[in-house]
Amino acid sequence: MKISIFGATGGIGKHLLQLALNDNHEVKVYVRNKNKLTLSHKNLSITEGNLNEFSKIIDFVKGSEIVLSTLGSSMDKSYNTFPILEGHINIMKAMEINNIKRFLTIGTPSIRFEKDKKTSYTTIGPFIGKSLYPHAIKETVSVGNVIKQSQLNWTVVRFMMPVDEETAEAKVSFGEDKLGWRISRKNIAKYILKEALENKHIRSMPIIGS
Repeated sequence: MKISIFGATGGIGKHLLQLALNDNHEVKVYVRNKNKLTLSHKNLSITEGNLNEFSKIIDFVKGSEIVLSTLGSSMDKSYNTFPILEGHINIMKAMEINNIKRFLTIGTPSIRFEKDKKTSYTTIGPFIGKSLYPHAIKETVSVGNVIKQSQLNWTVVRFMMPVDEETAEAKVSFGEDKLGWRISRKNIAKYILKEALENKHIRSMPIIGS
């Protein structure tokens, strides 16, 4: 499979990249600073660029079968712009130009979805997030709203508390089943790659937890 990844130097993205290479996929990554990548592989190619460089993103995704994003909004409260939103808009437009249909990205339960049930995971969690990180949550919700309007075969993988330590494997819910709020970044990456290949949640926003 020919896979393009945005956010490959981040906490989830680095696991996703390694997993995809381990499975012998052809992987292209788009990163702001290629020096942050510490691995090399015969199936890996690297493009250095920013999320506002639309023409470069068009060229980058060309030839891809699947585009994956692990780009997340900054929790820095001094931010007053929406670079991740702009990046998603550019990525999706570039995919449409190149006639690429399958897109997966990440979010939180703050992005409402029609299948969600009212539980602590879909109500209390988003309320806490909005209270602590209003700008980041506003951007995250905006990304979700833009994706909902897209004609791509998209999936938004939502979760609450990514951690570096090991947790149980990812379980899927829309609020009806109890999930552990904490989930390892590696298990998030595993789920993203699995969903990319199995296509069980097209135009859907599964919530995952441990």
